[in-house]
Amino acid sequence: MTIPSILGSRNFGSTHDIKRVIVTFGEIRLDSFGDGDSISIDYNSEKWETIMGTGGHFERAKLNDKSAVVTIRLMPNSPQVNLIRASALIDELSGKFAQPLLISDLNSGEVYSSPQAWSQNNISVTMGSSKGFREIMFACGNLVHTSGPIIPATPLG
Repeated sequence: MTIPSILGSRNFGSTHDIKRVIVTFGEIRLDSFGDGDSISIDYNSEKWETIMGTGGHFERAKLNDKSAVVTIRLMPNSPQVNLIRASALIDELSGKFAQPLLISDLNSGEVYSSPQAWSQNNISVTMGSSKGFREIMFACGNLVHTSGPIIPATPLG
């Protein structure tokens, strides 16, 4: 059975909603994202290293380094900013406050998780005619990416 489209035969891309991205650091849920690129993930190394010989032969070696830096931009008045600052202070004083970090994108089904993450930077502050955002950088010892099933936002009727 074919379901007729009220929009004709046009193909539309998927819709992304930042409110459908769940981020937790330990027991803290981060949800007051700033405009633009709210979350960025940068792995610290490539997947492969290429070793080239003088005769033109090469070999590649798999790098198993899954460490990464996750940068999250929050609104300046977000209560989570002070909670992250407090956890960073505890970690600075004790060196023992690594927490799990979970990023679950309900739009795409992608999940990024790290059993140990910590606030790596002093939270940046900008002030001007507007308050700006607060950027928090989390260092992750082992950030694993998985893809799950895409769950529709609304049931098909």
